[in-house]
Amino acid sequence: MSEFQFFPLIDRIIEALKSKNSISIFGFYGSAFSLFIWELSRRITPIFYITNKKNIERYGDEITELECSTNIINENNPFFESAKVILIDEDFLERKIGVKENVELIKGETIDLQELLLRLAASGLDREEIVEEEGEYAIRGGVIDVYPKGAEPVRIELDGDLVYSIRKFDPQTQRSIEVINRYTVSLAVPDSFWTVKSIPPNSGLIIAEKKLNLNLPEIIISPEADFCFRLSLPRKYFGDLGALKHDINHSSYNYKFLLKSIIAERLNKVIGFIETFYLPLKEGFVDEKRKIIFLTESEIFGTLPQKKVGYKGLFIDDLKGLKIDDYVVHSDYGIGQFKGLTLLEIDGKKVECLRIDYAEGDKVYLPVNKINRLERYIGATEHKPRLSRLGSDFWLRTKNRVKKAAERIAIELLNIYAVRKNTPGFAFSSDSMEMAELEASFPYEETEDQLKAIEDVKRDMESPFPQDRLICGDVGFGKTEIALRAAFKAALDGKQTIFLCPTTLLAFQHYRTFKKRLENFPVRVEMVSRFKSVSELKEIIKEFNEGKVDIVIGTHRLLQFDVVPRDLGLLIVDEEQRFGVIQKERIKRLKPNIDVLYLSATPIPRTLYMALTGIKDISNIYTPPAGRKEIITKIIYFDEEEIKRAIEYEIARNGQVFFVHNSIQTIGKVRERLLNILPDLKICVIHGRMNERVSEERILEFIEGRYDLLLATAIVESGLDMPRVNTIIVDQAHRFGLSDLHQLRGRVGRSDVQAYAYFIVPRQRLTPEAEKRLAALTSYTSLGSGFRLALRDMEIRGIGNLLGKEQSGFVNAIGYHHYVKILNRAVSEIKGREIVEEPIISINLDAYFPSEYIQSSYERTALYKRLLEVDSEFELQKLKEEIVDRFGQYPEPVEGLFLLARLRLEAITIGATEIKQKGNEILFYHKGEVVKTIIMSGNTIIDR
Repeated sequence: MSEFQFFPLIDRIIEALKSKNSISIFGFYGSAFSLFIWELSRRITPIFYITNKKNIERYGDEITELECSTNIINENNPFFESAKVILIDEDFLERKIGVKENVELIKGETIDLQELLLRLAASGLDREEIVEEEGEYAIRGGVIDVYPKGAEPVRIELDGDLVYSIRKFDPQTQRSIEVINRYTVSLAVPDSFWTVKSIPPNSGLIIAEKKLNLNLPEIIISPEADFCFRLSLPRKYFGDLGALKHDINHSSYNYKFLLKSIIAERLNKVIGFIETFYLPLKEGFVDEKRKIIFLTESEIFGTLPQKKVGYKGLFIDDLKGLKIDDYVVHSDYGIGQFKGLTLLEIDGKKVECLRIDYAEGDKVYLPVNKINRLERYIGATEHKPRLSRLGSDFWLRTKNRVKKAAERIAIELLNIYAVRKNTPGFAFSSDSMEMAELEASFPYEETEDQLKAIEDVKRDMESPFPQDRLICGDVGFGKTEIALRAAFKAALDGKQTIFLCPTTLLAFQHYRTFKKRLENFPVRVEMVSRFKSVSELKEIIKEFNEGKVDIVIGTHRLLQFDVVPRDLGLLIVDEEQRFGVIQKERIKRLKPNIDVLYLSATPIPRTLYMALTGIKDISNIYTPPAGRKEIITKIIYFDEEEIKRAIEYEIARNGQVFFVHNSIQTIGKVRERLLNILPDLKICVIHGRMNERVSEERILEFIEGRYDLLLATAIVESGLDMPRVNTIIVDQAHRFGLSDLHQLRGRVGRSDVQAYAYFIVPRQRLTPEAEKRLAALTSYTSLGSGFRLALRDMEIRGIGNLLGKEQSGFVNAIGYHHYVKILNRAVSEIKGREIVEEPIISINLDAYFPSEYIQSSYERTALYKRLLEVDSEFELQKLKEEIVDRFGQYPEPVEGLFLLARLRLEAITIGATEIKQKGNEILFYHKGEVVKTIIMSGNTIIDR
């Protein structure tokens, strides 16, 4: 921190406060104010910074990341906690604020469990089965998971009243990530309140914009200052590294860079050695007295990246668990309905069984060791399936009919795949220095998923076969940057690119991004859209056909027959599902031997089928960009006060609002109603029946900030990236599909600002399907949850829109999962691959999860499914570690489950199709013959 000890005035300020109770300061720019507070907090504590919401949002995280403990007090967090810096919303001054006191948990010491639970509840934490979000806690036997607001989630394992271990854990994977010896958390003390005016005298310092006379020394921020800091704002370069290099070499100022090492390494390659160290600051500043310029990523690239890293990988349950009344498919018995778990005694052994109800009142009690023959039913429509009748051969005949049809489909798919793989393409060159420079100018740190997708695309382009790859990821997860690098790679080899978009506005967004990112390179980018005059369009198409334009971005106008590029090498299609049949046929005309890259914002429902059948190669991006915050999602009624507060809050922080009302007939009445609530609100209205030119002009005016609120139909579902819009309100939300609601919610939260989504529903009872959709939406707010939402959407609505008519019929008959298994098997057989049969396990031993060990039946079924599907001993060991981590040391019956999983792996390894028990012998069978015998003693293998 020595570089920042440019505050010699601080000592003088502190001396001045001793002689008079109030002094004034001025002259801070960028993040220098955060450093000023941090420096003060090393000498005086606590500091009470009383200011507006915008400043609290601006400086709160930054001060915290400077390793200075903070407490923010506002309407969302009305608790006073001990901290070095306490930021108080000035609008909240006179309200009562609950007191919290620290509770310290130390490994090896005892705690009062009941008192801890009382204080967790008093602090407003919700008790849940699984802790996934801030403000939740859970108890599973002797394991307590706690995730207080504004703190890290921890897992406390108890042995009686003794704290056996304390571990930080990841709420997304539910796995522990770090062992710690102590954990301090602030929890509420019931019936204890204070007000700002009761701050004790002679304890700390006030910083405010006006004099408050609160019996403490005060520093007032005012232009009429006793002390003025000689600071200013530095130049912003917006990725122009050439200009930055020039300034460094010719300026009389000394440049210092506050960058993460990965960014610094990139810059070193492009502009030479730079003096770098890292502080978590959002904005740089200039120290005019010492002639030092401090630059962050914000000034270099024009962004404000944050530290937070989101979810990496799939979620813990992967939708494997079962709830009461879920429809299921058993490979032998057909479609039934799950009715819960039952512990039965069979031949003297306790076995947990799944009760499955079938037609005519028949029931099957399926031991958990046979759960790998069961799948959840997902149909091609949202209608309930017809239950199978036990003892009938109808199920067997249905499976055989589907198998024959799947074989025909598999042959067609493999022919398509073979044609693609045998068509000669263009092998692009390996990356050059120009590519390294472009990548160095990327204003964000790539996520692991994004880097993998980039490598997938480059590998495809450098191969001699045409690329046909689909990039799937949630809204704003970095698909455009992947497309940009691919187009740049094509241009470096003299090949042209067409970037096809479903809407003019989306084309304009991509054009603006490409133009800005490539402005320092000899690459010509043009746009074909209604924003261009007829003569301009004619000239652009002519020059593109002549090879003078490298990258052209536009709508379906690019599919007309007068567009004949001289040397097309790459076609990029954004949201292919939004194009009509005629447009899709013309896309096929363009791509016999060129590389094709598809981008999709909804990763699974529209693309899962293509992925499983191998028509396309797919790269999934699950991880959000650094700095992205989860969108706070609320289901509300049309409450005028709540809507007013939401809009006023967004406008107060210099933001804008989307209000979606999907009825053109009544959208005018909604506008009047909003103006009755907020008469000064500047509202822009657009809908699908408007003249396209008018609607586009209005949206551009909205982007320019001429309006506070955009009132629109669902046409905003896919549109421009608008970082200032961080509140969306959706009227009549129950009428939308789950994927549509997820897409609409994705319109906000595109920057590092906290975003909000309000879904308005009627007060009368909703349909069961609407309730499920909205419940799923509020449950799955995690970044990257589009994957899980899409699967949930398939369950609620069916997947008929994904498949042809014939395939939809097969899916309805036997369920989606079972259909995919049969189809994949058919593909493997035609390719000549060895078919690995799932072994039938008939072993009688105590093997189950006791309900007192794992209370949730949903969790138990999910874990049974995962245990009986592991692919390796390594995976089994990792799952065992996860179970111990999440639920504590397991009782004896759980060891039996691990044994079952090991025996199944052994059977698959040697090709056995059935495992039976005879006394203390475990017999492995293949085609009716014993191929291996294992001797057991209890749950232990004693001889192989």
